[in-house]
Amino acid sequence: MTVTTSPAILSEDRALSLLEKVVKQSEAEEVFVSLSTGEESLSRFSENQISQNISKTVFSLNITSYFGNKSASAAVTEFDADAIAQTVKRSEELARIAPADPEWMPLLPPQTYDLPPAAFDAATAAASPLERAKMVQQACAIASGEGAEASGTLSAEASLYAIASSTGLRACNHSTEANFGFTARIGDGSSWTESTAWGINELQVAELAAQVVSRAKASRNSREITPGVY
Repeated sequence: MTVTTSPAILSEDRALSLLEKVVKQSEAEEVFVSLSTGEESLSRFSENQISQNISKTVFSLNITSYFGNKSASAAVTEFDADAIAQTVKRSEELARIAPADPEWMPLLPPQTYDLPPAAFDAATAAASPLERAKMVQQACAIASGEGAEASGTLSAEASLYAIASSTGLRACNHSTEANFGFTARIGDGSSWTESTAWGINELQVAELAAQVVSRAKASRNSREITPGVY
């Protein structure tokens, strides 16, 4: 068995090259292959300090084989030549015994796709635990300065999605996403917010933290309001 370590996120050329090899391995009448790969990292904090840093690499290759109007899919999460070859065969074996699909549609021929708007941010893809910690520290300092306790998460994700088929269809896209969730508690008051952006520096962490702390302070000493006309 030959094992190859997958990088956190493949280049477009390498991703399409991998899919091309899979298409050529197929003995089905038609085949459609999709690849999803990337890296997800998260910093968790509570009581105004970081409590956890985690990171994981994602790799998923899905293969759909077609024999006439019969089809079946198989997936592999190992970046391994033997495992991929076995998955191709498994997809074909399942497709041969699958029931016919009366709603079967032929695979698309090569397409020309409009370039998507900017959705990949290099700073987000490269954000280190230290860089995320500095942003978390900034938010926690705002809470601490007002006597509040902060908790939440700051995450960053870089991913690639690519497709290829035996009919000549090829496409690939890179993207990033960052997410900030923040809760502030002070006395019996609390507030929460969450923000998602394609770039980690678009999150406006300090402004969001200040807003949440302000709402948490305003929510203290709540009182019941009876139904009525106001």
